[in-house]
Amino acid sequence: MNTCKHESGFSTFRDWFDANVDDEQVDRIRKCGIDSGVATSLIHYSQTVPLYNEFANELWELVLDGHQSIHDIVKGRDISSASGFANYMVWYAADLLAWMRNI
Repeated sequence: MNTCKHESGFSTFRDWFDANVDDEQVDRIRKCGIDSGVATSLIHYSQTVPLYNEFANELWELVLDGHQSIHDIVKGRDISSASGFANYMVWYAADLLAWMRNI
């Protein structure tokens, strides 16, 4: 496990998520979806792109687990920029972590 702290002060995206997304937000993510804006720390590209830049390797591992390729994940999505792709990767990983958390 990577014990190096990133700019955010967290060693992993999972650690960041656990510290910044409370159980109420997790419940709302499960009910409404991550793209509904219920996770207030993951609404804007200015929030998600830096997280992608910090934790890209972990996000790729988390998101691709069980998928053949990134195409399986993004097909049908209108992703027209690098920032849009980074945002979607963070959202997808956050949605997965929301479903993994025991609340």
